[in-house]
Amino acid sequence: MFVRIFTTVNQFPKTILLVVLALSAFFFVQARDGLFDSQTGRLRINSTVEPFIERDSGAYQQFLDARKAFGSEEVVVIALHNTEKKPVGLEFILTLAHLKSDIETTVPGITKVFSMLDIPQASGECTGKSYFHQMGIGSVCFSVLEKYEQDISCLNSTASSSTPSAFKTLSLSTFDT
Repeated sequence: MFVRIFTTVNQFPKTILLVVLALSAFFFVQARDGLFDSQTGRLRINSTVEPFIERDSGAYQQFLDARKAFGSEEVVVIALHNTEKKPVGLEFILTLAHLKSDIETTVPGITKVFSMLDIPQASGECTGKSYFHQMGIGSVCFSVLEKYEQDISCLNSTASSSTPSAFKTLSLSTFDT
C-alpha cells in the first residue's frame, strides 16, 4: 500500500517541489512574525521563566501574582551587602532611599523601582502607604524617613551655628547622614 502511494506521488516531482516550497514559505512567514519585532526587525528573545514553571504548582500562582504586582517578569535585583555587619539603622535606610531615587532618575528604561521602603500596608492607619509612614495630625500619613532626615539636618544646622568650633566637628560627624 505504501509503495503504491509513493510511486503515485513520485510521478509528479514538480508538484512535490511546489508543495514543499509553499509549506516552507508559510512556516518561514509564521516564524518571522513570531521571532522578529515588527517595528525594529530585531530578534525577540523570550527570557522569562514562565515556560519552566509547572502550571499546577503554587509557584506558578506566586509567579503570576508577582507579575501582576510588578508589571512584568523582567526584573533586575540590586542587593546591598552589609560588609561591616552593623545593625540596619537610619543611615542604611536613607542610603537605600537615595539609591532608589538615583536609579529612578539616572537609569534609562526603568519604569518602576521597588524597595523594602515601598512595601504597602495591607491594613492599619496608613493603608496603601509603606510601613515607614505614620498617621499625623489631621489624619494625614507622613513619611517617617523624611521627618528623621529633616530633624537631622535641623540638628546639624543648629549644631554648626550655636556650638564653639572645637565641638562643631564632633557634633556634625555624630549626626552626619
